[in-house]
Amino acid sequence: MTNRRTAVYISTLVYMNEPQLLLLRAGKTNVVALAIPSPPQSAMFVATTVTQKKRQDYLDEQVDLRFLFEYASKRTGYGFNLLKMKNKKIVMEPWDGPFSEDVLPGPRFFASNHTEEDENETENAEDKEKILVDGEWDMPDFGTFYSRYADVYYFASSVSEYEDDETPKDLKVSIESAYREKAFRGGFSYVHFYNSLAANRGRRQRLGIDEMQYASPGFINISGERDAFVEVRKLITDFLKNRKSAKEKYDGLYKFLSDADLLMLSGDDYKRPKSVSDIILRSTSSLSEEIGIMNTEAILKLVNDNPLVFAKVILSFYRRLEEAAKYVAQGRVNFS
Repeated sequence: MTNRRTAVYISTLVYMNEPQLLLLRAGKTNVVALAIPSPPQSAMFVATTVTQKKRQDYLDEQVDLRFLFEYASKRTGYGFNLLKMKNKKIVMEPWDGPFSEDVLPGPRFFASNHTEEDENETENAEDKEKILVDGEWDMPDFGTFYSRYADVYYFASSVSEYEDDETPKDLKVSIESAYREKAFRGGFSYVHFYNSLAANRGRRQRLGIDEMQYASPGFINISGERDAFVEVRKLITDFLKNRKSAKEKYDGLYKFLSDADLLMLSGDDYKRPKSVSDIILRSTSSLSEEIGIMNTEAILKLVNDNPLVFAKVILSFYRRLEEAAKYVAQGRVNFS
């Protein structure tokens, strides 16, 4: 059974004659609270807990306010009278059952409809990248290209941010976690790895599609971080220049790991003689240089100097870079 819970007032998101939408925090949990019709001498609100991921989705306008109250998973409902708040603290009472239609927010209310600035939020990404598209496209093609482009972007930016002395410690820890908490045994280990690189980024670093035009020729306007955009361009350009020699180095490293029965071995279980580790490190560094990754020391540090994880990460990055570069080679993608 859900118990009463104390929350702390953080900010007002919508103010119209009086507060209408609030951001609270109960411990480390985000709480969004909405004003509802109230009897005299009261100011009643309904509230729902919101995971950090869903809050980020809301701020990025991938979901509306109603979604947070009605459909989001891992949420708990509460109610409270704002007039009982003391020292910015309010005791929330458990809400019995789902929210009824008469208290739910209307559909299509997004974060851009907020009337107040939230000083607790970092600013959105301001840099833009215009990608030119031509030829024939269908939705699976576009989805694949954007997904691989995003993988390359987040990998490149994660390493750069990890090396930057000005990067906040909590962001560095989240980047380390992405590299160190995966088995890298194959299959979905890599999907989870790249998802983790994207999940905990600041809003300035997160990719977003601002505008698309499907006509041939058309374009995609993407928001993100300028340095990462430049790095992605360079990686794709270098890959296309060196694709033949890079493929040979990729195949050689892959075959070595396969012959040594290491492809399906978890990184945590890697125990091989120094001679084997030296071959893996040398081959992986050579492949990295061929595809334009120069900061291999930072990547090695991120993987706790584990030769097998280092190799698997670079092999997985090669595959994603190759797939993103394919669209440029086909003439269907170009950079403005």
